Amino acid sequence: MKKRRGLGKNICRKNDAKRHPEFSSGSRTIFTMEGRYNKNVGDWGEERAVEFLRRNDFEIIDRQYHTVWGEIDIVAKKGDDYYFVEVKTRFDFALATNDAVTYQKTKKLLKSIRVYAYKNKLEDVGLIPAALVVFIDKAKKTVKFSFNVIY
Repeated sequence: MKKRRGLGKNICRKNDAKRHPEFSSGSRTIFTMEGRYNKNVGDWGEERAVEFLRRNDFEIIDRQYHTVWGEIDIVAKKGDDYYFVEVKTRFDFALATNDAVTYQKTKKLLKSIRVYAYKNKLEDVGLIPAALVVFIDKAKKTVKFSFNVIY
């Protein structure tokens, strides 16, 4: 399979369809990899996170705010404090810990917060980085949340 520049997707040729029957036959077929499933699960978890924050008296200011350093999933406000929330969705309880937000991700989040605060002229307010882990228990069909401030 050949990766074409600029498309961000893999291109499947006619001969590849013989080796990979899950791809449709034809001269060219564009398909996505399993990463799309992870994106869908992440988006679903982010929606649940927004509902959780609203139930806990947070006002949602912004979502999926992009900077050169990365993305801030949710910007929420409670009182005079702004919370910059990184959302992680997990199926495995062992992985549903605060370790889901790595040191590198924390550094990028802090840089993104500075950019957001500068562009939105946030002064004399609390800027709080936080992690919200959404744990999905498929067996019990439940969702649990873990909201923690990142130090």
